[in-house]
Amino acid sequence: MMQEARIFLGQVKRNDCKTYDVTNSSSFNGSNLTTTDPNCPTLNNCFGNTTKLNDGDFGPMDSLNGQLGRFFAFNQNNSRLTFTVFSPVSTVELYFFNSPADGIGLPQLKVSNAGPIVPYFFSNNDELTLTDSQLRTVALHLNQSLPEVQIDFTFPVNSRIDWFLVSEVQSFNGSPVSAPMEDI
Repeated sequence: MMQEARIFLGQVKRNDCKTYDVTNSSSFNGSNLTTTDPNCPTLNNCFGNTTKLNDGDFGPMDSLNGQLGRFFAFNQNNSRLTFTVFSPVSTVELYFFNSPADGIGLPQLKVSNAGPIVPYFFSNNDELTLTDSQLRTVALHLNQSLPEVQIDFTFPVNSRIDWFLVSEVQSFNGSPVSAPMEDI
């Protein structure tokens, strides 16, 4: 049985990318973003021990005519998030808004332990389609438990995805899960 392990972000490394908090309920267009949320005056406060990325607020379960709640938006510049955890982690779940027709979705991922790349398996990614427009989740099942998880989000030049809107990150410890899909 897997148990939830509370995570906090040890550091944020970015390559000229901007991280935004979508706080209004209008349709997302890439420009209606704010970093002036009073609960999140700096990136450090957004991603600290009381992080909005693991507060249990997943955002709306559907697009509500394209209206979004709180998401952190990463644009086409590559981004790296390094999570330091209180106990070893073998599964990381990402909750994100998916609308590939609008250029919003899941970029390519690389998971590592601040060093060599760690093999992982995806689950739930078979539900992602080009016409899908709602909150989705994918789980990254690592082949080992790690005390630190580094996830690189990359956007290939020919990608249809311009934005990655993530609303929640959860981690679990326990026995690694058998692969339900192909090794990535």
